[in-house]
Amino acid sequence: MTAARPADVATLAARIGQPGLPWRTFARTSPTPGTAEAARQDALQPRLPAEVRYALIVEAHAKPFAFATLADLARSIHRRRAGRTIQLSDRPLHLAGRPSATPGVAILATDPIGETTTSLGWAFLNGHGWKALQAALRQEER
Repeated sequence: MTAARPADVATLAARIGQPGLPWRTFARTSPTPGTAEAARQDALQPRLPAEVRYALIVEAHAKPFAFATLADLARSIHRRRAGRTIQLSDRPLHLAGRPSATPGVAILATDPIGETTTSLGWAFLNGHGWKALQAALRQEER
């Protein structure tokens, strides 16, 4: 038996209705534009209008939550984390309709004992990295 490619895993997860896709789904290399593979992968990637400056992408095939300011995004993340510790890391986001990867931030929440890690999603920060999000989260804690 051969190992499934990330694109195959994403397709299977979408077909059986499992919520969320692994971050690796967004970190793959983009196929050649105009191919059937490109169209299939484009359908699995989140769509984000060009005018959106800040967004939280919870699931690849769901509509992203758009925010007017970084502070609004930070407040939403604080509500979703529900007191859990979070880890932030820069990850490239492959968004539908965009020719290349866009900088983004993966957000993981860990339970108080440190046993379970859950993905809260990916943040689109208009080109900024995890340090900008961390600063906004700290500001909102005050």
